[in-house]
Amino acid sequence: MTDRSPDPATPPPPAPPAWPVRRLLGLAALPALLLLVAAATFLGYNTPYPTVVTASTETRRVLFGFHGLEQAEDGAFLWTNGSSRICLDQIGRVPSSSLSLRVLGKGANALGNSVIDLQVDGRPIATLPIIGATRLYHVLLADALSQHDDPCLLIGSRSVVSASDPRRLGV
Repeated sequence: MTDRSPDPATPPPPAPPAWPVRRLLGLAALPALLLLVAAATFLGYNTPYPTVVTASTETRRVLFGFHGLEQAEDGAFLWTNGSSRICLDQIGRVPSSSLSLRVLGKGANALGNSVIDLQVDGRPIATLPIIGATRLYHVLLADALSQHDDPCLLIGSRSVVSASDPRRLGV
């Protein structure tokens, strides 16, 4: 049989430090993780890549007040109802932005439309002339998209209902 009593000649083990290294590392991990999430959010939220919305865009949550997809010799297009919106979901804060808008003026001009009014969240941006041909407009929006997280671009025009087409058509 062996005696398991402590040897009086050996000193007692040292007391653990007040702040163990393991606990300190555990506390430092949380702020580091929060900083990493904040940096990833900032870098991903303010992306320099363009947002492209075409007539054939499958995401219907982006386009409001547009009629169905149609084809012409110039390509696919959508008729507006005279007050149509393109809403961009959570694009982030955009310090400076521009818009490229392709207008097939032949059909809109035939309906008597001569101008398109562009607004971002009720703020007037530009009034564009409609000619009888396809035209690509480039409009500087400046900081208009940075006012809200989910901005909506309004494409406004005169709209008509004809005897041959019961839809309300704008541009």
